[in-house]
Amino acid sequence: MIFIRADANDNIGTGHVTRCLSIAYHIRKLNEGLCFVTADDKSKGLIEEQGYSVICLHSQWNDLNQEIEVLCDSLITSCVDKILIDSYYVTEKYLRRLKEKAIVFYIDDLNKMRYPVDVLINYNIYGPDLDYSAISGKTLLGTAYVPLRKEFSKIENRKFIGIKKILITSGGTDNYNMIGKILSKLLSIETYQDKEYYCVLGRFNKNINYLRNKFKERENVHLLYNITNIGLYMRECDIAITAGGTTTYELCACGIPSIIYTIADNQLEIAQNFSKKGIIPWVGDVREDIDKCLNNIVLEMKKLNEITYWNQKSKNMQALVDGAGAFRIAQEITEYAV
Repeated sequence: MIFIRADANDNIGTGHVTRCLSIAYHIRKLNEGLCFVTADDKSKGLIEEQGYSVICLHSQWNDLNQEIEVLCDSLITSCVDKILIDSYYVTEKYLRRLKEKAIVFYIDDLNKMRYPVDVLINYNIYGPDLDYSAISGKTLLGTAYVPLRKEFSKIENRKFIGIKKILITSGGTDNYNMIGKILSKLLSIETYQDKEYYCVLGRFNKNINYLRNKFKERENVHLLYNITNIGLYMRECDIAITAGGTTTYELCACGIPSIIYTIADNQLEIAQNFSKKGIIPWVGDVREDIDKCLNNIVLEMKKLNEITYWNQKSKNMQALVDGAGAFRIAQEITEYAV
């Protein structure tokens, strides 16, 4: 039996649970039993929709030390020998205690401390560049381990047909109403008024009613709330404008040339590295200057309208992510033995 410890809510979005669900799919396909463990009930529906059971610890999602003994008891009661953890709020004390009871796998983005785990996973584009020499266990680093859903594997190469359909995403939350601001900016420019806009609204997006009212007269604005088939829209659209995060890697697998903006600290490394390596341009952090970000989006969209530039971006993105990362992680978890 394997435990997966992750949370989702309107503060941290759905990214942690979403990537764990991708791994869970392959763990189950490999005939291993598993159960999700959460701090509260806010992500229960999202997980149960995919057919997994959930144990709620009734703890604080941002203070994991409080739950240590309860979780350890659950490990023993459920005869669990492996646990995958995906949270920024782990501590060395937390991980050491769990390691006494089970084999510990940890998904990291930040490299903020010495992690006492058996296997550390950092699938990010910058993962191999970080110093994990203090880790005594095994490391799985780089984009070969990006945990995407099965819909993002084996996608054919894209071909440029012009920019007609534009995908806009903001993650599980959109506290800065970036979808609304991006739409307003682009629809104010004659060149972009007749494009089709597909806007992905996450489960915890609080701007839904505002967006519906503001753009209800626009037949070319499609608001997609809490959808489960985002890959379909990624394959159909010609370019994407997105917040940094796991969505960035999904776009890579689909080969859809993109533009990144950031709205949180944990997105900065991803955006800066994609931009530095010439794969996806980063237009800035909205917390510093939203207007500058919006203007930079317009400038980058003009570049993407050039066929050679578009084709090169698409090719480079698909070369980076093949969509099989979740399977590779699941295989490592199920086959790992002390």
